[in-house]
Amino acid sequence: MRLNLGRVLSHTAGSLADEMKENREYVRDAKDRMQADLYQKGLERRQAVKAARLDMESAVDFLTDEGLEQEKIVALLSENPKEFLQFYKTAQQAKLEGRLSSDILNSAVKVAQGYQASDMTPSELIKKATPDFIQGTDLEVEEDKRSGLAKLFRRPDLGVIMSEVYANDAMAGVKGGDIIASMQADLVQGKKGPKGASVEYRGLTPMDPTDIYQFQGIVTKRYDDALEKEIIRLNAIDRSDMSAAENTALQKRIDDAKKLQDIEDDGLRMEAIMTQTDVGFDIAKEFNRMSPQIFADQPAFISPDLYMNYIAGDEQYERPEQPDSSADDESEDTFEVNTITITADDDADAKAQAWFNSNPDETELVIEYEDGTRIAFEKVGSGRRTRVRRVE
Repeated sequence: MRLNLGRVLSHTAGSLADEMKENREYVRDAKDRMQADLYQKGLERRQAVKAARLDMESAVDFLTDEGLEQEKIVALLSENPKEFLQFYKTAQQAKLEGRLSSDILNSAVKVAQGYQASDMTPSELIKKATPDFIQGTDLEVEEDKRSGLAKLFRRPDLGVIMSEVYANDAMAGVKGGDIIASMQADLVQGKKGPKGASVEYRGLTPMDPTDIYQFQGIVTKRYDDALEKEIIRLNAIDRSDMSAAENTALQKRIDDAKKLQDIEDDGLRMEAIMTQTDVGFDIAKEFNRMSPQIFADQPAFISPDLYMNYIAGDEQYERPEQPDSSADDESEDTFEVNTITITADDDADAKAQAWFNSNPDETELVIEYEDGTRIAFEKVGSGRRTRVRRVE
C-alpha cells in the first residue's frame, strides 16, 4: 500500500499526535483485554485441575478401603490414570448394588508382564497425571507488514497483537499460548502407547437374568462332573489293607455319592455335593470371585446361609470324618472358568467352535463381549472336530 504523503503533510502536529495516541491506546487496550481473558481462563484451569486431583485422591481412598492392593493402585495411576477414574466410578456403583468385594477389585486390575513398578507415591502420581498447564505448540508470530510511517497512523492487525500476547506470560511463569492449549486438553493426562496396567470390568458390571441363568447352569454342570470324578476317585481307593469297618464306611460313601446324582433339583443337588462330599465349595468360590451375582440374592439356586458363610465367607464347612486312604492325600483339583473376550464384530459361535477345536479336553466356555454380555457354551461330542452349543 502506498502512503499518501499529501495526507501526511496536511495533518497538523496536534492531529498527528492524537492519532498516534489513539493507536497506542487501541493496542494497549486490546492486549489488556486478551491478557485478562487468558488470566481468567488460567484460573479456571487451575480450579478444574484441583477438582480432578481431589476426585483421584477420593478414588485412592475408596479403592484402598475396599481392599484393592496398593501395588495395583500405583500401577493404574502410573500406567493408566484415565482408566483409574472410570474404574473408581464403576466400583462405586457396584458397591451401591452390593456387588463389590476385594477379590473382584483385585481380579479386575491386570498388570502386564514385564511392568516395572513405579517408585512414586499415589499423591505424586496424581500430581503428575494432572498438570496445571500443558505446553502449547510454538505459535508462528504474525509479521507486522506495516511500513515505518504506516505504523504511526495504522493500527496493527489483530493477529499481530494476539501473537505477541500468546508468546508472553499471562500468569506468573505461564505463557498465554500454554493457557489456550491447556483449556482444550484433558484434565487427566494418560500415558501414550502400550500401557502396563488395564481393567477388566467382568464382575463389576451388572448381569441380566439370562446371563445369571446361563452361569448357574455351568456351575451345576461343573458340580455334576466333579461328583462323577469323586465317585471314580473313591472307587479307586485301595481296600486291601482296610478293616471290615473301614471298607463298609468307604462303600457307604460311594453309595451315598451315587444317590446324590438322582436328586432332580439342580440347586439341591449342587448343595448336597458341596456339603456331603469332598468336592466342597471350591468351584462355587471360583465362580463367585468372577461374579457374585451368580449366587447373591438367588435363594432358588443356593441357600443364603451356605452362600454367605462358605462361598462368600471364609468359614470352613464341617463334614463327617471320612476313612483315611492314600487317594485322599492327592492334591485337590483347582477349578477355573474358561473365559475369552471378543469384540462386537466377532461371531461368538465361530469363536467358541475354534476355541474348542484348539482345546479338545475342555467341555465348557464362557464368551464375553466388551460390553459385558456373556454367553455360555458347552461341547457336544468329542475329538478335535466337535460341535458346540449354547447353554440356555
